[in-house]
Amino acid sequence: MAGISSVQDDIAKPEQVAEALDTSLAGLAQMRYRGTGPKFVKRGRRVLYRWSDVRDYLDANTCQRTDDLRAVPDRRTVVESRLAALAR
Repeated sequence: MAGISSVQDDIAKPEQVAEALDTSLAGLAQMRYRGTGPKFVKRGRRVLYRWSDVRDYLDANTCQRTDDLRAVPDRRTVVESRLAALAR
């Protein structure tokens, strides 16, 4: 049963992630809507996060200078990728 325990340790609720990212639940919801936040899992109506995905998000958005490019896609990129997926 060690596998189940490790999976449960990697799962986080939106409240936990919002606190870790120093944002509100509403801000985290906007990040999900815009596709600019960490990856998340939907189980029915419930939203869950993997801590590994939150760490990946933080790593992708770590900058050394204010003019560094970030890995978060802009709105156009998100919309274009969704349209391309629908066209398949």
